[in-house]
Amino acid sequence: MEDFKFLQYSVADALATITINRPPHNVLDIALMEELNRALDIAAQEESAKLLMITAAGEKVFSAGVDVMDHTPDKVVQMIDVFHGILKRLMVFPLPTVAALNGSAMGGGCELALACDMAVATEETKIGQPEIKLGVFPPIAAILMPRIISLPKVMELLLGGGLISAQEALNLGLLNRVFPRASFAQDTRAFLDQFLGLSRVALMYTKKAVREAAGKPFFEALFTVEQIYLKDLMATADAVEGLTAEDYLYPLGSEGIVPEVDAQLTGAKVGDILEFDAEHPDPDEESGLHFRVLVKEVKEKVLPEVTDEWANEASEFETVAELRADYVDRMTRVRASQAAMAAQARTAEALADLVELELPEA
Repeated sequence: MEDFKFLQYSVADALATITINRPPHNVLDIALMEELNRALDIAAQEESAKLLMITAAGEKVFSAGVDVMDHTPDKVVQMIDVFHGILKRLMVFPLPTVAALNGSAMGGGCELALACDMAVATEETKIGQPEIKLGVFPPIAAILMPRIISLPKVMELLLGGGLISAQEALNLGLLNRVFPRASFAQDTRAFLDQFLGLSRVALMYTKKAVREAAGKPFFEALFTVEQIYLKDLMATADAVEGLTAEDYLYPLGSEGIVPEVDAQLTGAKVGDILEFDAEHPDPDEESGLHFRVLVKEVKEKVLPEVTDEWANEASEFETVAELRADYVDRMTRVRASQAAMAAQARTAEALADLVELELPEA
């Protein structure tokens, strides 16, 4: 385990946790921020983690922001480099991130929360950017806050330097949830559990899709998201497993067949498709289950979009597991091909619409 002086770092039950540990105000000085950069680098490599939570020690203040003493001319360049390094890491962090505000978040503490994907807070939490009162402005908040709330409200908060309550921050969309202090730890954990039970790669690529599509024109964003879906997500075992999960399978012995096959074969002679060993005493015992699948029959009744090469095959399998593996492999390729063709069709339609536009006269 890494040794930190101003942080606590842990990974348990798929949750990576970074706790800022410089109470009572958890001020972010250069030394602490250097540790936070290092902790983020480590957390990004945690293969067992599905989620990152950033919180702080104490009960009243998440962070009062960057240390004023580090704003002096001899330190400000290093301070900006180290602090902005944290925000840069959070903006490209592969896992979903949650700021758990155990208390007020001001200045750099508020910017740290803004850079996370989600945020929860105690009812007593205050949030704001008071930099204007010191004669400066918050660079990160000036970029990120307008992406979340309306520009007039951003102007009010940044130009006025006031603090708002957790409830107002929730109403504005700066927070996802507000919890009572007495149950904050338990309520926060319950909020996180809805994500921790899901596929790690699905969480990662969903976040990537949202982040990379944000702010782009629709067709450019659509192309970006489709590439993530087809080239990244569909290449993972989790996607294949999810598409053929038990909830979507038609029972067959100890394994199953996808329900669309069963639905399309209603009325057909199942014996023409599957030939079971009638002598086998226990159909649930996979090792003794023998059958033959005529893929041409399945293709004609179920999958007209697959290749002719597959249509003319007659594949034999000795176990249901072999059949299922072959079907999953084929369906994954079919669905990826369908999605690619659909994307091409949508692009062609968009180009056709553009071509038909009447250009203004010069």
